[in-house]
Amino acid sequence: MIRKTFLVSQPHPLSNMRMIRAAPGTFLSAEEQHWLTIRQSQILEHHEFWKQNNIKFESQKQAFMEKIELEQQRKATSDEMSAFYKHYLESNRETHVQYNNRLWQQNIRNLVPGIRMEVALLTDFVWSQATGFFSIFTKRRGYHAHGVTVR
Repeated sequence: MIRKTFLVSQPHPLSNMRMIRAAPGTFLSAEEQHWLTIRQSQILEHHEFWKQNNIKFESQKQAFMEKIELEQQRKATSDEMSAFYKHYLESNRETHVQYNNRLWQQNIRNLVPGIRMEVALLTDFVWSQATGFFSIFTKRRGYHAHGVTVR
């Protein structure tokens, strides 16, 4: 099943997004491949958004902290950092609202390919259980009966 075929990366240092891909040598049905391709492109889009957002946030935070240090000869307090963070969120509210709207639209568009993939997996699983000796992945790999592959 597809849940066993993913390789998930460590979080990216700038975006904190985890990339996914199919494990080498993994057979994916057409539905699984279609869903995975859609998912990977969306993760890349989210990666770019959060990378740019986090770079912008870190640069503004650094500038704010340096300003406090230069003007007041001390480090910024947690209250000052809280005020900075609130200001940052308010000034970028529209960007985050647009991002959330795109995210919801993508999730809704993903329902049909995701359902198709799950139905195909369920159909393959039920077929393999009903016949007793066919592999779950019979498409394009031949039929597997008692350890013998027929192509």
